[in-house]
Amino acid sequence: MNRRAIIAALVAQLKTVAPFRTVSCQAKMPDEIGDKPALYLIYDGGSYPPREAKGLPPKVTISADIWIYDNVNDPPEEFGATMTDHIDAVDKALGPDVFGRPQTLGELVYDLRIEGDVILDPGHTTHLGVVKIPIKILVP
Repeated sequence: MNRRAIIAALVAQLKTVAPFRTVSCQAKMPDEIGDKPALYLIYDGGSYPPREAKGLPPKVTISADIWIYDNVNDPPEEFGATMTDHIDAVDKALGPDVFGRPQTLGELVYDLRIEGDVILDPGHTTHLGVVKIPIKILVP
């Protein structure tokens, strides 16, 4: 397992998602973000559950959160339209291929998927929309 290669491939995959001007692993406070829309990837070291049988390698899962920030001025009747479009773009970039096979980042991982609750603040009062998208990466 090469975590650097996995994260680099994930960042490269996320850079294919339009129209993010910033894609980075270095999180910033919302007021420090310059070019928006901005996407930040924050990940942990991984989870090592008990092995199913002695001698087998563990199934390591890396958890990560994608944070998206954007200036929004959606009309009231379009609740979170801008941020919802960003969620859809990430979902498409990380989703299965046209044959239903999981995202593998070019065979670096077994599976990469959005898993958990997506949190959305459409930015109605502050005009700064924020989305948190949790992902799981199953690595060899």
